[in-house]
Amino acid sequence: MLFENVQAIDGSSKWSKVKKGLESDPRYHKDILTSKDRQRLFKDFLKQLAKEEEEKRQRKLREEASIREREKEVRKFKEINERRMLRDRERLQQDEALQMYKALLTEKIHHPQTTWSEAKEKISKDKRYKTNSLSREEKERLFLEHLKDLEGNKQRGFRQLLTETDKINITSKWEDIRELIKDDERYKRIPKERHREAMFNRYRKDIEKRALDDFHSLLRDTPQITAASKTLGEEYEMLLDYIRGDKRYKALECISKERENMIKDYIHKLKEFADRQKRRDKEPTE
Repeated sequence: MLFENVQAIDGSSKWSKVKKGLESDPRYHKDILTSKDRQRLFKDFLKQLAKEEEEKRQRKLREEASIREREKEVRKFKEINERRMLRDRERLQQDEALQMYKALLTEKIHHPQTTWSEAKEKISKDKRYKTNSLSREEKERLFLEHLKDLEGNKQRGFRQLLTETDKINITSKWEDIRELIKDDERYKRIPKERHREAMFNRYRKDIEKRALDDFHSLLRDTPQITAASKTLGEEYEMLLDYIRGDKRYKALECISKERENMIKDYIHKLKEFADRQKRRDKEPTE
């Protein structure tokens, strides 16, 4: 089209001015068109041009909006990533400060009776205490946890000492056992005598419960012990031969009479159960 080759034409162009620029073009006179036809075609061309310009403008607006949206997403991702990196860095610093502070407590605080005031006198000048990554409340809380660990370590050490003492059995007396272990460092770490005795009594009750449970398991595990078993005489002695070599039997050697009573009581209960079963079996069914 003739109008398309005229670069100066835009949406604000006037037909009167454009026409003067076209009159020297041979194509302007070639077509069998009236002046009104040319003016109408010019107006149609302007409409098409305006439509294309609007489409171009809208496309540009969409592209600019898309670019802004991508830039917004990039900024958001960058901000999120930076915040995450900051949190990770702070967490790493806090973890490092935590471990260094715990190491300081381990180096300087050795007694579970230490007060917080006494502890601060020993550690307040150390850079591991001065860290800003831990609050004052956190430092005191970690100190209290350290004291609990110290107390727990002492108690575990003392219990291990009792475990290693072969002469302790379910009838042992504290006065006797104390003489066997009083020179051990784990004994000395428990400062109060009443605490040592209380821990010994708990340990003795534990081994007593375990020994009794094991012995009852032995009785249940021995098929020769039945409701028909005798509790006296040669047959009873033969019955004992089946279990005398078992460590669960030997563990109660210190209370041999009580052990024998438990065996007889177990047989008696088996007989009672068997008798009840027989009576139920004899009851008439409806």
